[in-house]
Amino acid sequence: MASPTTIDHLGMDLLHNILARLSSIDFASADCVSRSWNHVCGRILCRPKLSSACSFNQSLQVAVEEVVNKVLSERIRPHFAIASVGTRFHIKFNIEEAHKLITAKLGSKVPLITNCSPGIIGRDVNSGEFKEASRAYGDTSITDEFDRSLVQERAKGGIMLTVGFLPGLKVKLIKLAKEDLTSQDARAYSKKFINDIREFSASISGCQSPAAIMMFSEPLQGVIDVMEKVDHAMSPETVIVGDYGYRFHSDTESLNNITATKERVSAVVALVFVMDRTKPLDPATALSSIANVSNHLRSFKQERTAAGDKREVFGGFIFTSYDRSDFRKPNVNSSPFLDNFPSATLGGILGGP
Repeated sequence: MASPTTIDHLGMDLLHNILARLSSIDFASADCVSRSWNHVCGRILCRPKLSSACSFNQSLQVAVEEVVNKVLSERIRPHFAIASVGTRFHIKFNIEEAHKLITAKLGSKVPLITNCSPGIIGRDVNSGEFKEASRAYGDTSITDEFDRSLVQERAKGGIMLTVGFLPGLKVKLIKLAKEDLTSQDARAYSKKFINDIREFSASISGCQSPAAIMMFSEPLQGVIDVMEKVDHAMSPETVIVGDYGYRFHSDTESLNNITATKERVSAVVALVFVMDRTKPLDPATALSSIANVSNHLRSFKQERTAAGDKREVFGGFIFTSYDRSDFRKPNVNSSPFLDNFPSATLGGILGGP
């Protein structure tokens, strides 16, 4: 008598078709069933992806629940995450609590940076409207009643969460502690911080300079010097961006370790992106580095269309100054990107000047 056919006997193509129809939660569960299922899920999730959302709910717990549910509503394997708590939230709630809530949802293995900033950029989970919300509430230079109500709406505060999936890249958080930066051996610790970045890159890609570095830092003496040294030590091809001057949290170990001390809190943290030489990116889905200027984006789009270029713009993340926000022109910072790539995911932070 023939043994009954089980799901383990399904052909890979049929299994691919079944798994591709699953919801994001069921897909995540299927990804953990076995090595073969994980391989098939990897074939389905083969393109880079960003998922981003904002919530302006005045309860931190509800806001976190909303943004996490939204970014995970589509199939994605989080390789990294960035959360920004804007305006009133980081006064009423501490960012450590926000970081803890998000880590509990995404898992402690996902590199996560949570910062507080004067404003956030992203799409509202409830209305679907794209918003730039900053702390300009109370600006006495704005006298028009309509403009003032617009400012007040945008100054309510909120939380932005962006999750990224980058097949072919490895992502790691590398940190420089406040205690080390302010010690007598600060120069040696800064050198070690840079060497840690280069060693991680070399171990994954064979090259000491990573593809990109996203840096966050607090406004401490010596931080700018460290950033300049990082820039000097890396190849010109390494893209370096970031946010300077606002509190952030990235230490997952301190969330579960009651003996962790504040002295070991990071002063600078680098989210390092490295090409994995064992999993090269398909050129058709390679990540394009483009300037966040409207005419450059437009030229890029036109040239790409005319030449039949198949490179994919799958999303973007903006770092900009809240001082550049003109409240009489909605979404002034994000409009250059949205006008050219309206269907691509976009998130961002309104940081310091």
